[in-house]
Amino acid sequence: FRLHPGDAGLHVYANWLRSAEEYARFQEAARKRGVMFRDAAAYHRTPGPPAACFGFSHLGISSIEEGVARMAQAWQDMQKT
Repeated sequence: FRLHPGDAGLHVYANWLRSAEEYARFQEAARKRGVMFRDAAAYHRTPGPPAACFGFSHLGISSIEEGVARMAQAWQDMQKT
């Protein structure tokens, strides 16, 4: 992902830097690890590259760190298949 941090807000928008197929596989692998994020396609006016919207308004620092660690594990899971 390439993150697009903002100065304020309760989410982070990020572009996926690989194929749409890998994005779908990663989304599923993350879900299996207990991490869900919004597909940002709904925010696009025209079709574009895969992107995600990571909401964190209800999470503390330790939960965010845990989510990032689980996403790293999901990526490792994908490399095994």
